[in-house]
Amino acid sequence: AASALLQTRVKSQQQQWQQRRQQQQLHLQQNQQHLQKLVAQIKRSLHRGTMSDSERAMLESLRKASSNKESALPNKPTSDAMLWGGPSVAYSEEGYILKNFSLEEVTDMMGCPGPESGLPEDFQGCWWMDQFGVSSVAKDPNYPYAMVGLGETLMSFASGVWEADSKCVTPVTLYHGRDWAFYNDGGGMDTFRAHNSTHNTLSCCYLDDNVTVQLRTKQLKSTAALGPYSLGAWLAELLNFTDAGHGYVWEPAWLMDMTMVKKAWGWDRVTKMVSVTGGPDDSPLVKLLTFLAESLLPVSHYPTLQIIDAQGQKTKYYYEIEALLKTGSLPPSAPYFIPHADGR
Repeated sequence: AASALLQTRVKSQQQQWQQRRQQQQLHLQQNQQHLQKLVAQIKRSLHRGTMSDSERAMLESLRKASSNKESALPNKPTSDAMLWGGPSVAYSEEGYILKNFSLEEVTDMMGCPGPESGLPEDFQGCWWMDQFGVSSVAKDPNYPYAMVGLGETLMSFASGVWEADSKCVTPVTLYHGRDWAFYNDGGGMDTFRAHNSTHNTLSCCYLDDNVTVQLRTKQLKSTAALGPYSLGAWLAELLNFTDAGHGYVWEPAWLMDMTMVKKAWGWDRVTKMVSVTGGPDDSPLVKLLTFLAESLLPVSHYPTLQIIDAQGQKTKYYYEIEALLKTGSLPPSAPYFIPHADGR
């Protein structure tokens, strides 16, 4: 009877997850349509003249306010065969094979680097991105959990290299490799396709306090995006995405400020959206930036928790996620999938 009750509960939970995904997808589609209307308004206003002095001053003020974050970047490559922050050009152009795996296989599939990797201890092991706020940490009333959960779930820094002078671990490839895993459902596939379209790659750079890690996103300019929203090359140019070479750009930190803050239990993943001040209220550009900030959470927090430690041992958070998967408290996700590069 207990087993039948659990199965009924899990089935009900899975139906709720499916409905939640469908509603989220519809909401994103509606917002993307509104975004395109705002972009069209900006293009029409620019056709009538150049960007106004107040708009230029606003953008410059936003950039200056986050100058220390904008400068948190990995070393520039010494070879044209490498992308800025990695990986190699050849690797970025490889195909991928979607591979399913269970939680028990996480070490084999995602590497879970240890001391031999040369990475700082903070980046060793494998990690759970609790974007849905179901862990004991997220449920703690003292933790400011706020996040619209996506289809990504587990991560490692297995592809990363430690640059001591820039204080960056780079690259973390979200579109193929061993660094990023997704829920094996429609939401997971949507999130993977978005990362694959832009070739999203992270570089994780300590700021001066050595407690906060700035996450810098490199992506293809032609398909540039901000979170779930497609921007494209024209808007990336207008918003001064930094040229990274080979058709890539760095997403500006003033637009979407993503950090990891070290805590006793792991990392507090914090994202702060642009806060627009000083621009004319009737400016289409101001309306665009305000829309991006308000359609996403102005400030989001979710815990990133180590499930496999540097010695390859399971942590208490491994057992938390294992239990949650059995009760349907997370999206249907057994197995997960990861986009391994061909031949790897």
